[in-house]
Amino acid sequence: MVMMKSREEAIEDMTLMLMYLTCFGERSGDTIYLRTWKNYPFDVVDTLCDKDLIDTRHGNKSAYILDEGKRRAEELLKEYGIGI
Repeated sequence: MVMMKSREEAIEDMTLMLMYLTCFGERSGDTIYLRTWKNYPFDVVDTLCDKDLIDTRHGNKSAYILDEGKRRAEELLKEYGIGI
């Protein structure tokens, strides 16, 4: 049985997937961070931050995808049948 999501949940899911699909690596020492542009509705970006999926500062045009955000985005891509 398919669980129905609210419009807000679907927007959050799709925003996270798009952020992940369009991210780029940024090296700092031996670590590579996933960075993405955050040209999405502010309330959605804020919600993803509150859920510890991304990290950003107000005023910045980009955000970092956190480990949990990466895991969740990959899970959602599989759920939606999108291969990477």
